[in-house]
Amino acid sequence: PRNVSVLRLDYRQPNAFEECVLDILAGCSFLKGIGATDAVLVGHSFGGAVVVKAGALHPLVRGVASLSPQLYGTRQVEELDRPLLLVHGSADEVLDSEASEDIYRRALDPKRLVIYGDAGHSLGTVAEALDDLLAPWIEARLLGETMESGRTVEWPADAESGGQ
Repeated sequence: PRNVSVLRLDYRQPNAFEECVLDILAGCSFLKGIGATDAVLVGHSFGGAVVVKAGALHPLVRGVASLSPQLYGTRQVEELDRPLLLVHGSADEVLDSEASEDIYRRALDPKRLVIYGDAGHSLGTVAEALDDLLAPWIEARLLGETMESGRTVEWPADAESGGQ
């Protein structure tokens, strides 16, 4: 997306779930304090669950993208009234893609689940396809565009090599 500012956070206490949620909320409050009116949260693995919970709690958030998320900490997805994008690889050996399937089933609309066939936990083998998915999705959320719900399995050409 063009003209999008990015704030990347390092957690003060990595793996302390509630503390990490507070870090994200503090980051959102910082953005609001410098004039931001909208934010989209993106998190991977443990961070994928953190952004689900934080996204349900901060009014600045216009969408949440959760990549290869863990299941623990996602109970709040049932209260997340913003667009949700879940992305997972079918060959994830760290966190099974069933975690994203479960989160998707419990999530409110609008929600979208994309499973990349043969992609591992890092989604590195589908990096280009992931960029092509995320960039317009983030931009659409910031522009306030509507989103249709759905579940898809994709087999991008660059995923043929397999791996993580």
